[in-house]
Amino acid sequence: MWVEVSLLVAFGFIMIYSASSIPALTRFSDPNHYLTRQLLCVVLGAPIIFATSRTSYRSYKNYGGHILLGMFALLLLVLIPGIGAKYNNARRWFSLGSFHLQPAEFAKVAWVLFMSNALAKKQDRIRELRVSFWPFVVLCIIFSALLLKEPTSAPPSCSWS
Repeated sequence: MWVEVSLLVAFGFIMIYSASSIPALTRFSDPNHYLTRQLLCVVLGAPIIFATSRTSYRSYKNYGGHILLGMFALLLLVLIPGIGAKYNNARRWFSLGSFHLQPAEFAKVAWVLFMSNALAKKQDRIRELRVSFWPFVVLCIIFSALLLKEPTSAPPSCSWS
C-alpha cells in the first residue's frame, strides 16, 4: 500500500510543479513555491495517514455521531466573525497562522462515517423510508443550509497564504 501512496504523491509533485512553476515564478519569484507548500503538507499529513492506517476502521463506528456533531459545531463556528476567517468575501475557513482549514471538507468524511454506521445498524429496517431515508434527508438539509450560509466566492490561493 505504501508503494502506491508514494507513487501517487510523487506523481502529484510532478503535476504540481509542471502546472505551477511558471505562475509561481511570476507571482512569487520562486518556481518551487507551490511544490514546497505541497511538500510541507505531505510532511505534516504523513504521520496522520500513518496513524489512521494503523487504526482499525471498526473503532470509528462508535464515534460517527460524535464526529458528525463536532463537524456541525465547526460549520457553525466558521460563520462567527472573529472565529471564522473571511477571504474573498467568503467566511469558510479557520485561519491558523498561514494555514487555512476548511471544515466543510472534513464534514464530508464525517457524513460518510455517520451514514455508513447508521445504515449498518438499521439494515434490518432498511426498506422503511422513515428509518433509512428521511432522517438522512433532514440531516443533509441541515448541513446543506450551513454550507449555503457560507457566501460563495473563490477560495484563498490554495491552503496557505
